[in-house]
Amino acid sequence: MQASGMLDRTRAFVKIQDGCDNRCSYCIIPKARGHVRSKPLKDIERELDSLASHGYNEVVLSGINLPFYGRDLGLGLINAVELSCEIMPRVRLSSLEPELLTREDVERLAKLDTFCPQFHLSLQSGCDRTLNRMRRRYNTDMYREVVKNIREFFPNGGLTTDVIVGFPGETDEDFEESCRFIEEMGFAKVHVFPYSRRTGTDAAEMPDQIPNAVKTARAAKMAERAEAVRQKFLEDQVGRTEEVLIESEIKDGMMQGYTKNYTPVVIPAVKSLLCTIQEVVITGVSGDVCTGRIKNPPVGYDPMGMFD
Repeated sequence: MQASGMLDRTRAFVKIQDGCDNRCSYCIIPKARGHVRSKPLKDIERELDSLASHGYNEVVLSGINLPFYGRDLGLGLINAVELSCEIMPRVRLSSLEPELLTREDVERLAKLDTFCPQFHLSLQSGCDRTLNRMRRRYNTDMYREVVKNIREFFPNGGLTTDVIVGFPGETDEDFEESCRFIEEMGFAKVHVFPYSRRTGTDAAEMPDQIPNAVKTARAAKMAERAEAVRQKFLEDQVGRTEEVLIESEIKDGMMQGYTKNYTPVVIPAVKSLLCTIQEVVITGVSGDVCTGRIKNPPVGYDPMGMFD
């Protein structure tokens, strides 16, 4: 497995798992990447110690199918997260399979002060008939239960997901059911993809392949409805005071960073605050981001910000 990828000394990506033992009908990964392999805890600890010593404030634990971490070592993903939270100021997870995230895991995560409550829960479809054809290992009722557990322990947690539209056999009714489900879940962000036929997968040989024009139209409709859900999530952040990791300068004298639940926030730029974690009062929404001001600004910083 490869060493960390790094981003301007703010966020590092540490791959702790490779391979996948699922056999989703649309996916070639198990054939290409093989069975689950996990990085030993001692190797993770060594890598995180190095990142922390070089000033990184956040790590993202990643893998091909991250919740499978530790199955070959007699461990679980929670063990890697708990270790990471002892070392790093902030710890985030990459994509998660919902059926592998137990209530006990969520409860243990809630006890970790440096854990970032952003859950990228893979969905792929909000229609049980489509999920069955995809050979996903959950249905919408199971997914709802996982989301219920997250909301209980992380009331303001950020939920993001991926959705495929135009999967073979998806009817107009199936598509509408999937749209309603993403609205019900209240996702912070939905990545929408038209189904892409992959040679060597079972789905590529399924009947009732959907025409490209239909897939494109469904993707646009789904994205529009998902954006309305995202705007509601962003509006719900207004008035909160959140810790923001300031990551980059952007145009017009502004800086951008992310809260622990991965809400993007822009504030007036002060170079000395780059790569630091600051308490920010979220004051509004501007397009696809929130706006805010530093709660306890340094000397010379305008405490009201540009958006008040």
